[in-house]
Amino acid sequence: MKSVHLSNDSVMTGDELADGLLEFALALSREQRVEVVELPVVDHEGAVQRARFLVGGSIPLWTMTVDPNGTPELKDPDARDELRRRTDQLELEWLLPRG
Repeated sequence: MKSVHLSNDSVMTGDELADGLLEFALALSREQRVEVVELPVVDHEGAVQRARFLVGGSIPLWTMTVDPNGTPELKDPDARDELRRRTDQLELEWLLPRG
């Protein structure tokens, strides 16, 4: 599990989801864009919730591996695949010549 940090707060999510979120944020930054992403997270009380993140541009975002204290790894193949699809699309746009 990893904690995702934005502003003055953090939540936990699965490793693949946190890594995908960072990769997508990097791709958005290259295009100077921001977008909203929804992912499952574990809140401060230990409940699984859905959270929406505004990512990209110059929005500070970082992750850190954490000890989940018995919380099972969060996995959401659909959200992971959607992040990958959106990241791939942005990277393709970044590589193609403009004009």
